[in-house]
Amino acid sequence: MLPKAFRYEALAAPRIVSVAPERVATKGGTEITVAGEGFLPTTAVLVDGKAVEAVRFVSAKALDLKAPPGDDGRMVDVAVKNPDGQTAVSRRAFVYDKRFG
Repeated sequence: MLPKAFRYEALAAPRIVSVAPERVATKGGTEITVAGEGFLPTTAVLVDGKAVEAVRFVSAKALDLKAPPGDDGRMVDVAVKNPDGQTAVSRRAFVYDKRFG
């Protein structure tokens, strides 16, 4: 056995800088980019508290996803959650708008 053979380093918490676009189609499917830092390939994204299934890890600073369907005029929060449980939330990140489809 090797004493001190490895060192545990805690990961920094994720941070959301922006969510774009600010308006998405009510039918869903609008491409959304979450920009920030501390994202991992296994970072989960939640829209209005519900997990999004297909999240594409672009880099430690960007995640892409397709918006789920939603009700016209409803503003929703977007959250990112790393496997260690650390979470960041962007409140009222975007609004569903029927004019976009």
